[in-house]
This record gives sequence, C-alpha cells and structure tokens, in this order.
Amino acid sequence: MTLTITAATLLLVLALTGLGWRWPLTGLGLFIFSLPFERIGAYPLNAATGYPLLHPAQITGAALIGALALRWLAGRVRLRPIKALPWLLVFLATSLASALLVHVQEVWEIWIWLIFITALFYTVAQFATRQNLAWIRRWLAISTIVVSLFGLYQFLGDLFGLPYGATGIRDRYSKVVLGFPRLQSTALEPLYFANFLFLPLFVFLALLIKKRGGDRLSQMALATASVAFILTFSRGAYVSGVVGVAVLGLALGGREVWAWLKANYKLVAIGLGVLVVGSGLLLSFSVARTKAGQNGLVTIENFFGINVLKTGSFTERLSDEKLAIKIFKEHPVFGVGIGGFGSAYYGCHIGKCVYRPNNQALEVLAEGGVVGFTVFYGFLAALVVYGWLALKRTSGDQRTVIAGLLAAVVAMVVQAQTFSGFLCCLTYTWGTLALLAGLSNDGVHKTAKGGRARS
Repeated sequence: MTLTITAATLLLVLALTGLGWRWPLTGLGLFIFSLPFERIGAYPLNAATGYPLLHPAQITGAALIGALALRWLAGRVRLRPIKALPWLLVFLATSLASALLVHVQEVWEIWIWLIFITALFYTVAQFATRQNLAWIRRWLAISTIVVSLFGLYQFLGDLFGLPYGATGIRDRYSKVVLGFPRLQSTALEPLYFANFLFLPLFVFLALLIKKRGGDRLSQMALATASVAFILTFSRGAYVSGVVGVAVLGLALGGREVWAWLKANYKLVAIGLGVLVVGSGLLLSFSVARTKAGQNGLVTIENFFGINVLKTGSFTERLSDEKLAIKIFKEHPVFGVGIGGFGSAYYGCHIGKCVYRPNNQALEVLAEGGVVGFTVFYGFLAALVVYGWLALKRTSGDQRTVIAGLLAAVVAMVVQAQTFSGFLCCLTYTWGTLALLAGLSNDGVHKTAKGGRARS
C-alpha cells in the first residue's frame, strides 16, 4: 500500500512538473492556492503509520522546483540572485554540523526537509516578481476565501451538532471542550490557521488602504479571513496581530494610514463592530448550547482572562521552555540537531512522538545552539531589512504588497514564540518568506530625478 501511494505521489509530482514547465504561472498559482491545506487535503505517504503527512503545498512546491530547474536548463529562464539566500545556506551548513555531531535518524530526516525548504524558498522567490504580482494576489485571494468559508461552515456545523466527520474539526477544538468551537479549517490547529491568515490579512488590508477600496475579490478575501481569524480564538495570534498592524502602519506611512482612517472611520467602526458583536453572539450562543453552558463565564475567563496563567496550555509551555534552556546549556554551540529535541531527551520518533518546546526561538537555540540560532534569526532579520529597504525604491502595488508581507512575516515570527513548527513543517511560512524575498529583490527603482528605471 505504501509503495502504491509513493508511486502515485511521484507520478503526481511529475505531472505537475510538466504542467509548470509548460505553464509556469499555473504551477505558481497551484502552489499559492495550496498553502493553507496543512491537514485537510493532506494525506499520509505511509498509510500504516500515518507519516509522513504530505501537504498539497509540498507536492506543488516540489513540482515548481522541478519546473524551474527544467526551464533553467533549457535556457528559458534567467535566475535572479536572492539576497537572503546566503543566510539560509549557512543555516543549512550549521544544521549539517549539528546532525553529524548527534547522528540521530530524526535529525537527518529534518535536515533533508531543510534542503527542500531551501530549494522551495529560492524557487518561489524567483517567481515573486512585479510582473507576476496580480497572479499571486488572485490565487491567494481565491484560496483564502475557500478555506475561510470552509472554516465558517466548520464552526457553525460544530455549533449545531454536526459530527466531526462532517465538519473536519478535531474533537479537542469542538464546543464540548471550552463551550465554543475554535475554527481551524484545513489546518492542524487553530493557532496554525490563524498564523497562515496573517499572509492574506495584511496583504489585502494594505491594498485596501492604498487603493482606497481595492478590487472585489481582495475585499471578500479580507472580510472572510477577518471573521475566520477571530473565530480561531488564538490568544497568541491576537497579540501578534496587533504587532503586525503596527508594522503595517510604519511600512505604509503613518500619515497615509491616518488619512485613510479619517476618510473611512465610519466603515471601519461598523466593520469592527460587526466582527466583535457577531463573534460575541456566536460565542454566547455556543456556550449556552453545550454542557459547559452552566460554567460559561468561568470557561471564557479561563481562556481569555487572568486565569490563563493557570491553564495547562501555559504551564506546559513554561515547563517545556525550561527544558529547552537546559538542553541549550548542555549543548551550547551546535545544539542537539534540528528536530532532535524529542529524540535527544525522550527517545521519541517522528510520526509517533514529536516533542517540541512550543517556542520557536528556544527550539532553535536548543536544537541549533548559539551558532544555528544566530544564523537563523539573522536570516529572518535580513529578510525584514531587505524588505524595508525595498519600500524606498519600489512603488505601486508592489510596494504595498511588500508592506503587507513585512507585517505578515513579523506577526508570524512573533506568534511562533508560542508554538513549534516554523522550521518543520509549515510550508506556508516558507512561501510567505519567499514572496517577501523575491519582491524585495525585484521592482521599479526611483531615480535621483524622480523617474523610474526597471531593476
């Protein structure tokens, strides 16, 4: 059975590679569309163990890599230098050093994954150009609308008692647990789905502000994503979203954002009011319909109030973070290998028990040591710096989307300090990073006289 699925997967990748060779923008569009399909839409390569779980973005991404390689070999495309790539290559080298030192199977498996995401990052960045921007926006909007509407169906379905098999919601996030369902759509967890939504939310919000309304497809994507984001009830995402909004304001320019708010304050107030009141009504209705209804106020206080410091979610994270610091102190230079957190201390095996500290910074520090940590966060900082500098030499929609991507990347990184998976295996994060890297390297430059010259 596993051999059959493997063969079918390879044939699918080959077919999509051929499609990307002939119509590269279609291959890019399929990759952008598949980014949020992390759980629903994914399938296990090994049916017996359920691992590895292949995401559609991994399959379309592999095909896109193959298509670009073939087109380059045939002389049909000229590759551009990507400024942030050297940082990622150095991180790959330091991860190899860690893998050689610990020599654990799980670490080698993750290192192979790192090779893949490095190639994917470079490939998507090649396609992220000013000329392809409208195509990227269109596919991102369509994908966002599809997964957000599915998430709303999932939320309402659980609210009215549809079985888990019909809604696709995991039982741990149903209304039975907290008194209200937490929307997770196609993602593994609500916090992951909220993390993905930073990409469309900030890109389309930036376009809405700059274009005084934007197109209808972008508006619909922004509206559905906003509702879905709130209904994930992800505390870490809410806080990170505020940071992202601040970054977006700085990137677009405070005066321009303020002018837009003054011109549209009624619309903004109505929109926020509908979101808050509507979510509150759904929350209250859900709590009232479940067994947790009699303790509804306590449930809400535990999730959103000061009592959150006493929940297992908080105390377990605190314990895991202390363990990460302990591992770092014992292996300070190269760590225990990327992916070695669980295998080093618990004898866990990927697909059975992947133990992580739920803090991306501490995870990289423990698994990559001070060397890996410095290089990896140097890579992220370089991306942000290159993106910020690109704001000064680009214009139009490209500059606006770069501003949105900057906000999305910063928000994703901030929220990643409350979960693990940034390095493995959330493909949408690397798609987002690649879009920022590519668009920051490509564009219309302003000349000294105020004219424009193509880069």
